[in-house]
Amino acid sequence: MNKFSDFRGAKIVYYLVKELKEISVKKLMYLMYIYETISGIDLDYSLYHFGPKSIRVNWFINTAKSLNWIEEYYDKFLKLIPLSPEIEPPEKEDKEILDIVKHYGRFSTSELSIITTALFMKREFGSSEEEIFESIKSLKPNKEPFLIRKLIDEANQIISL
Repeated sequence: MNKFSDFRGAKIVYYLVKELKEISVKKLMYLMYIYETISGIDLDYSLYHFGPKSIRVNWFINTAKSLNWIEEYYDKFLKLIPLSPEIEPPEKEDKEILDIVKHYGRFSTSELSIITTALFMKREFGSSEEEIFESIKSLKPNKEPFLIRKLIDEANQIISL
């Protein structure tokens, strides 16, 4: 997998936040994992109880904040909003970002947690669909099995891109 600079990563974070107007840090983390999967860029994700998380993406968020591209505030959850900087869009990633926003921006943070956990388990561990289902069901016992299976199907569509 490829890697890229913190500045380029901060631009991608900015454009995701800009396109969604307001986003929780967790949801951004999950959307960036989908970006990693689609683009082939290595963002050093690890799997945590609530889903994939990346220290590099946190660094990109901090870089974007220090450049005054985004602002952070707390409203039940840590959220991000775009500021209005005059920066060039990350041209190469522009279509991928818009596709991610269009298709996955509509999912809740909780749903993205399931999608990206399934995606991570499939990509990193080679887990079967049934292993993924059982693991997620044990992590999220309040979620309906039908919904979990539907969201695992979403993850499978990302893998097939």
